[in-house]
Parts: sequence; structure tokens; C-alpha cells
Amino acid sequence: MNEMQHVNLLDRVEHLESFGTRFTGSRQAAQVRDYLYAELEEMGWQVIIQEFALKEPVFGQTVSWNIIARRPGTSPDGKVIICAHWDSIDENGGGSWVDPENPAPGANDNATGVAILLEIAGITRNLSFRRDVEIVLFGAEESGLQGSRHYVDGLRQVDANVIGVFNIDSVGYDVWGARDFHIFYNRSNDRLKRLVVQWAREYTELTPVSILEPEGILDCDAHHFLNAGYPGLSLWEGEDHAPWYNHKLDTIERNHLRWHTNYTFFESMGRLSLLCFCKLATD
Repeated sequence: MNEMQHVNLLDRVEHLESFGTRFTGSRQAAQVRDYLYAELEEMGWQVIIQEFALKEPVFGQTVSWNIIARRPGTSPDGKVIICAHWDSIDENGGGSWVDPENPAPGANDNATGVAILLEIAGITRNLSFRRDVEIVLFGAEESGLQGSRHYVDGLRQVDANVIGVFNIDSVGYDVWGARDFHIFYNRSNDRLKRLVVQWAREYTELTPVSILEPEGILDCDAHHFLNAGYPGLSLWEGEDHAPWYNHKLDTIERNHLRWHTNYTFFESMGRLSLLCFCKLATD
């Protein structure tokens, strides 16, 4: 678990930020898609691009993409999914809705989650898992969770046996040094939540804070999994939440991602995500 280094994570966040925006409908969105596909394919994963259509209220009909990296299990009895959204948005004064090319660097929300998933893909590239596994990067989360909805619709069509879903979103900010993080869940996935709490306490110095959400309501990509009856939850940073989410100032510098407290927290969240993914896929 020590292979996940903050330098690698920050390099990936910096590269994702360098696109300027990853907003749905921007010219850069397709470039980000190609970058993510190439990275995962180079690591030896089976990668597909899942395109879906959506209609935005301002600029009309467009498309976005989910990037899905797969590996079959050695003795599968279900599928384990770890996911994050790769798109970004600036809602300040209309921002991305006024012009899709307006800056929306999305360093913490959610280049941090994407960076962790890419590192997990690299670290586990030569590992075998008992269960089928998928690393999924969603488009159009900031446009109403549309990428995850399209993906979950596909799972339901094939009656997929999903053992657990870990959604990683905004996990790089901890300037207070509290090392706490939120687990958003509801009662239908209480067992998965208890496992994450146990693993965090046994293997990390992080402090889990469980947030019980009303049934059927979760403002993140775990929402559609839960509504479809799949066990899933979302991992977020703690009470010290970054102030610049969905804003043109969501950058590495503004979020102090290079500060010691932040990058060690970010690295720890990466290790916890890796641990959850591997343990559920092999146990």
C-alpha cells in the first residue's frame, strides 16, 4: 500500500488541471477522454469508452463519455467497482454555463479522485483479483450525475451482480490537519460502510465520519447505484471541506494541495481507496 506517493498524485492533478476545463461540451472534454483512455490502456487494462447523449439547458444536445477499465476475476462471484467523475464546472456567475470554455480547473473536485483511480490502476496492473473489477471514470457528473446514470442503466440491463461500489470525490483538502473524512451512505449499504470504517481504523490514521443520508438521496455518483439496489458509498474529505469546489479558483495553489497537511491527507485517502478496492475484490 506504500506505492501510492503524493508526487505521483500531484503530477496527475496538475496534468488534469492543465486542460483548463473538463466541462461537458467544452473542446477539452474529448482531449481528457483520450488522455484517460490512453493511460488506462497503457497500464494493460481492458478499456472501453461508453458514449452517451445529454441535453444541456444552455448549449443544447451534446455527448459525454464514461471510461471503463475492466479485469475479469479468477473465481468471480460478483463485481467490485471504484469510480470517480472526471468532469469539472465553474458555477461562479454562470461560468461554464455561459461559455463551456471558461476556466474550470477542478483540481480538488475531482482531479483528486481521478488521480487516485489512475494510481490504483497502475499499482494493481499486474495483480489478479478473485472478483471481477472495474475502474470507472464518469463524465457529466456536474450536469446532473448523467454519466453514472447511464452506466448504472447498463448494469441493470444485464442484471449485474455488484458486490460493492466506492465513489471517490474531492479528497485533497485538510488544512486543519484533522485527517477526518466523510462516508456518505444510507441504510441499504450499512454493511459496506462498517467495512470501510473498520479498514480505516485498522490500517490508516484517518478518522471516518459516517453521514447517513435519506433513502434515495445522495448528491454524488453513488446515488444511482443506491437507487438501483447496489451497495455503494461515497468517500469525501471531512469537515474541513475545500471552499473552491465548482469554481474557477479550484486549483492546486488555491487549495494548498502542496501543503504537508493536505498532500499527506490526499495520499492517505488514496491508500484507503486502494485498500477498500483490493480487499473487497479479493476477500
